[in-house]
Amino acid sequence: MSAPRARHQRDPRRGSLSAEEQGSATVLTVGAMGVLVMMLTGALLVVSVVRDVHRARSAADLSALAAAGPLPTGGRPSCADGSSVAMANGATLTRCDMLADGSVEVRASVPLRWSATWAGIPDRATAAARAGVVIGEAAGAGPDHPP
Repeated sequence: MSAPRARHQRDPRRGSLSAEEQGSATVLTVGAMGVLVMMLTGALLVVSVVRDVHRARSAADLSALAAAGPLPTGGRPSCADGSSVAMANGATLTRCDMLADGSVEVRASVPLRWSATWAGIPDRATAAARAGVVIGEAAGAGPDHPP
Protein backbone atom coordinates (compact mmCIF):
# COMPACT_ATOMS: atom_id res chain seq x y z
CA MET A 1 0.00 0.00 0.00
CA SER A 2 1.24 3.47 -0.79
CA ALA A 3 1.52 6.34 1.65
CA PRO A 4 -1.55 8.66 1.86
CA ARG A 5 -1.35 11.68 -0.45
CA ALA A 6 -1.71 15.25 0.81
CA ARG A 7 -4.84 17.12 -0.30
CA HIS A 8 -4.75 18.91 -3.65
CA GLN A 9 -1.70 17.11 -4.95
CA ARG A 10 -1.58 15.74 -8.43
CA ASP A 11 -1.82 12.02 -8.83
CA PRO A 12 1.42 11.14 -10.68
CA ARG A 13 -0.21 8.11 -12.27
CA ARG A 14 -3.18 10.06 -13.71
CA GLY A 15 -1.46 13.35 -14.61
CA SER A 16 -4.63 15.28 -13.81
CA LEU A 17 -6.13 17.29 -10.98
CA SER A 18 -7.44 15.59 -7.89
CA ALA A 19 -11.18 15.17 -7.40
CA GLU A 20 -11.36 18.33 -5.23
CA GLU A 21 -9.96 20.51 -8.05
CA GLN A 22 -12.00 19.20 -10.94
CA GLY A 23 -14.63 21.68 -12.20
CA SER A 24 -12.89 24.82 -10.93
CA ALA A 25 -12.22 26.04 -14.48
CA THR A 26 -15.95 25.80 -15.24
CA VAL A 27 -16.79 28.03 -12.29
CA LEU A 28 -14.14 30.57 -13.33
CA THR A 29 -15.38 30.55 -16.92
CA VAL A 30 -18.99 31.12 -15.90
CA GLY A 31 -17.91 33.98 -13.61
CA ALA A 32 -15.83 35.60 -16.36
CA MET A 33 -18.74 35.32 -18.81
CA GLY A 34 -21.06 36.96 -16.26
CA VAL A 35 -18.64 39.88 -15.85
CA LEU A 36 -18.35 40.22 -19.63
CA VAL A 37 -22.13 40.28 -20.08
CA MET A 38 -22.48 42.97 -17.40
CA MET A 39 -19.76 45.10 -19.02
CA LEU A 40 -21.35 44.81 -22.46
CA THR A 41 -24.78 45.68 -21.06
CA GLY A 42 -23.34 48.78 -19.40
CA ALA A 43 -21.58 49.82 -22.61
CA LEU A 44 -24.79 49.40 -24.62
CA LEU A 45 -26.68 51.50 -22.10
CA VAL A 46 -24.13 54.32 -22.34
CA VAL A 47 -24.10 54.22 -26.15
CA SER A 48 -27.91 54.28 -26.25
CA VAL A 49 -28.12 57.31 -23.94
CA VAL A 50 -25.47 59.19 -25.94
CA ARG A 51 -27.38 58.46 -29.16
CA ASP A 52 -30.62 59.81 -27.68
CA VAL A 53 -28.88 62.94 -26.38
CA HIS A 54 -27.60 63.60 -29.90
CA ARG A 55 -31.11 63.09 -31.27
CA ALA A 56 -32.47 65.65 -28.78
CA ARG A 57 -29.74 68.17 -29.69
CA SER A 58 -30.37 67.76 -33.40
CA ALA A 59 -34.12 68.14 -32.95
CA ALA A 60 -33.64 71.26 -30.81
CA ASP A 61 -31.25 72.84 -33.34
CA LEU A 62 -33.53 72.19 -36.29
CA SER A 63 -36.61 73.32 -34.36
CA ALA A 64 -34.93 76.58 -33.39
CA LEU A 65 -34.02 77.26 -37.01
CA ALA A 66 -37.55 76.48 -38.16
CA ALA A 67 -39.09 78.68 -35.47
CA ALA A 68 -36.73 81.54 -36.35
CA GLY A 69 -37.49 81.26 -40.08
CA PRO A 70 -39.81 84.30 -40.27
CA LEU A 71 -37.46 86.57 -38.28
CA PRO A 72 -35.26 87.84 -41.16
CA THR A 73 -38.34 89.26 -42.93
CA GLY A 74 -39.54 90.98 -39.75
CA GLY A 75 -42.08 88.33 -38.79
CA ARG A 76 -42.71 86.71 -35.44
CA PRO A 77 -41.23 83.33 -34.55
CA SER A 78 -43.28 80.36 -35.65
CA CYS A 79 -43.37 77.91 -32.76
CA ALA A 80 -45.81 75.76 -34.77
CA ASP A 81 -43.13 75.25 -37.44
CA GLY A 82 -40.60 74.45 -34.74
CA SER A 83 -42.96 71.94 -33.18
CA SER A 84 -43.63 70.18 -36.47
CA VAL A 85 -39.90 69.91 -37.17
CA ALA A 86 -39.35 68.50 -33.68
CA MET A 87 -42.11 65.96 -34.24
CA ALA A 88 -40.60 64.94 -37.58
CA ASN A 89 -37.36 64.21 -35.67
CA GLY A 90 -39.09 62.10 -33.03
CA ALA A 91 -38.97 64.83 -30.37
CA THR A 92 -41.42 66.97 -28.45
CA LEU A 93 -41.01 70.73 -28.35
CA THR A 94 -41.41 71.58 -24.66
CA ARG A 95 -40.59 75.28 -24.84
CA CYS A 96 -40.48 78.00 -27.49
CA ASP A 97 -39.76 81.59 -26.43
CA MET A 98 -38.78 84.80 -28.16
CA LEU A 99 -35.96 86.47 -26.26
CA ALA A 100 -35.37 90.20 -25.79
CA ASP A 101 -32.63 90.24 -28.44
CA GLY A 102 -35.10 88.93 -31.05
CA SER A 103 -33.80 85.37 -31.09
CA VAL A 104 -35.84 82.24 -30.44
CA GLU A 105 -34.99 79.71 -27.76
CA VAL A 106 -36.49 76.23 -27.89
CA ARG A 107 -36.27 73.12 -25.74
CA ALA A 108 -36.87 69.67 -27.21
CA SER A 109 -36.96 66.27 -25.57
CA VAL A 110 -36.91 62.70 -26.84
CA PRO A 111 -37.75 59.51 -24.97
CA LEU A 112 -34.78 57.27 -24.26
CA ARG A 113 -34.91 54.12 -26.39
CA TRP A 114 -33.53 52.02 -23.59
CA SER A 115 -34.78 53.53 -20.37
CA ALA A 116 -32.86 52.75 -17.20
CA THR A 117 -34.72 54.71 -14.56
CA TRP A 118 -33.72 51.99 -12.09
CA ALA A 119 -30.11 53.18 -12.54
CA GLY A 120 -30.98 56.83 -11.92
CA ILE A 121 -31.03 57.79 -15.59
CA PRO A 122 -34.01 59.97 -16.60
CA ASP A 123 -36.45 58.55 -19.13
CA ARG A 124 -36.08 61.54 -21.51
CA ALA A 125 -33.13 63.36 -23.09
CA THR A 126 -33.63 67.13 -23.27
CA ALA A 127 -31.70 69.79 -25.20
CA ALA A 128 -32.03 73.52 -25.78
CA ALA A 129 -31.10 75.59 -28.81
CA ARG A 130 -31.27 79.21 -29.87
CA ALA A 131 -31.56 80.80 -33.30
CA GLY A 132 -32.11 84.31 -34.59
CA VAL A 133 -31.00 87.09 -36.86
CA VAL A 134 -27.50 88.48 -36.35
CA ILE A 135 -27.29 92.26 -36.75
CA GLY A 136 -24.35 94.62 -37.13
CA GLU A 137 -20.70 93.77 -36.53
CA ALA A 138 -21.52 90.33 -35.20
CA ALA A 139 -22.85 89.47 -38.65
CA GLY A 140 -19.61 90.56 -40.30
CA ALA A 141 -20.71 94.11 -41.08
CA GLY A 142 -18.13 96.71 -40.22
CA PRO A 143 -15.70 99.10 -41.84
CA ASP A 144 -14.22 96.38 -44.05
CA HIS A 145 -17.52 94.61 -44.78
CA PRO A 146 -20.53 96.88 -45.26
CA PRO A 147 -23.92 95.32 -44.61
